[in-house]
Amino acid sequence: MKNLFSFLLISIVLFSCGPNTTTPNTTQITLSYPNACCCNTIFNIGAGKIYIPSMFTPNNDGMNDAFRVIGDSNIKYITNVVIINSLNIAIATIDTMFSLNTTKNWNGKLIDNLTYEGNFSCTFNVVDKTNAYYSYTGNSASYIKTTHANTLISNYANCKFEDQFDNTSFTTPYLTNEIHFK
Repeated sequence: MKNLFSFLLISIVLFSCGPNTTTPNTTQITLSYPNACCCNTIFNIGAGKIYIPSMFTPNNDGMNDAFRVIGDSNIKYITNVVIINSLNIAIATIDTMFSLNTTKNWNGKLIDNLTYEGNFSCTFNVVDKTNAYYSYTGNSASYIKTTHANTLISNYANCKFEDQFDNTSFTTPYLTNEIHFK
């Protein structure tokens, strides 16, 4: 029994810049975005899909100012979202995000009301319409500089923002309106 328990603890499925599949019994999946913006941002989760923007810009211009994970109509809810900085310190939490119509998000603010800039990880739990439970870890970035993005982010042309997302088709067919990423 001890060996089975050890095996289950180290059985983590890792995803990085490529197709992903999941099984209902998966306990944890890690999504990776080296250099913030290299990868797909739409992932199959059990019976549904989720969208994780690889970049957001909390600069109060009314566009892509908040980070949120979005589930399609086959996702019941996304909960226990924790934002973790590059030093592995939790810097924000969001209790529950409900599918496509959520208003829950992270505005990039830290406890001291400063705005966070840089890469971050997020962990969260997903329950799909079949009541299957998934625990995820993914990565994204917060960007607020006024200089052009390509001076700081090597893959800036691949960044995916929420304004590119179409929740009807659950795709990212649009160009972003972020001026530093055109």
